[in-house]
Amino acid sequence: MRVGIDVVGALQPDTGAGRYTSEFVRALARITSDLEIVFFCNAFRVRNVERILGLPRPVVNPRIPGRLLLTAWRRLQWPPIDALIGPVDVFHASDWIHPPQRRGVTVTTVHDLGSQVHPEWYAPDVVEIHRRKNQAAADRAAAIITGSEFTKQEFVKLYGIDGARIHVVSYGVSSAFRPVDPDGANSTAKRLGLSGPFLLYVGTRERRKNLLGLMDIFARVSKRRPEVMLAVVGMRPWAEASRVHGVERWSGREVEDRMRQLGTTERVRILGHVPLQELLDLYSAAEAFIYPSYYEGFGLPALEAMACGLPVVASSGSAVREVVDDTGVLVDPDEHDAFAEGVLRVIGDDGFRKRCRARGLERAARFTWEATALGTMRVYMKAVEHG
Repeated sequence: MRVGIDVVGALQPDTGAGRYTSEFVRALARITSDLEIVFFCNAFRVRNVERILGLPRPVVNPRIPGRLLLTAWRRLQWPPIDALIGPVDVFHASDWIHPPQRRGVTVTTVHDLGSQVHPEWYAPDVVEIHRRKNQAAADRAAAIITGSEFTKQEFVKLYGIDGARIHVVSYGVSSAFRPVDPDGANSTAKRLGLSGPFLLYVGTRERRKNLLGLMDIFARVSKRRPEVMLAVVGMRPWAEASRVHGVERWSGREVEDRMRQLGTTERVRILGHVPLQELLDLYSAAEAFIYPSYYEGFGLPALEAMACGLPVVASSGSAVREVVDDTGVLVDPDEHDAFAEGVLRVIGDDGFRKRCRARGLERAARFTWEATALGTMRVYMKAVEHG
């Protein structure tokens, strides 16, 4: 079987979709010699895409201006992906592009449907881009992969397709995510301005992440535990957030504004992107992981926290419930008092904290990228068989 895989998502490894792409394809290359795999990534401005992505095989990068190629695909249904990467039995489309294809079947991964379920959270052009690619998946894909049952049911409800075409293949967590030496972890935390106990959030600056709620919850925790700080990792710069959401709707600056209003600015450290080792240290040094997101297609940061032995207090909605299950505390993200109480219980009750840690480590061990790759291979085989 010859399989083409669009790996453009791996160019943004700091996002959940980006991490999924890079980890999944590496695992697939490790576990199988039965597939002939060709990686595709059209990146006009990137000359050394193989070096940047660090993938185990060469990457086909035609370096066609992105808008030109997408317009040709959408309006002319040309050039077929076969002309760029050769004939394939399966083309695994990313969550962004669905090129025309002469032969073989298309399999696609849909990470979440936030822009379609809550279009008010996004700029109109972003909503339209996602609508087109999701409709293409519904119309053309022989099989659709989602990371959770929640996303599967959302897709069935929105697009009215047979649920048998959608396969839930859980994401994994890299073996790098594990408890690390506490002395080194605490040293990193202090160097980053976290000299005392702190809570950790990891995620992008998006409205669906409920970052304003996060700030309100932290303010409530601070009233009872003023020594506790909050570390915020991975947020996009506000200017990028404004492009995604439309500045007239949400610029992203509201996060800092809310901190000032609440008087918590001095106790919050917005760290942006951090290297992997620093992220592992923060997961290990924090008191609790706090994740009040409104909408997730999976919730990878919560799983990473669990794998590092960090108790999780997370939203009870969307797909996060499937990831965390009974290992942590799940709360309605709009119930800020209840969310703060959950955090206070985790950081104040040593016995409960230890139980959460043990259950989280045990559950996280079930999620591996090798299992993701094997599940995806099975989807390829079914798609070819029935396609």
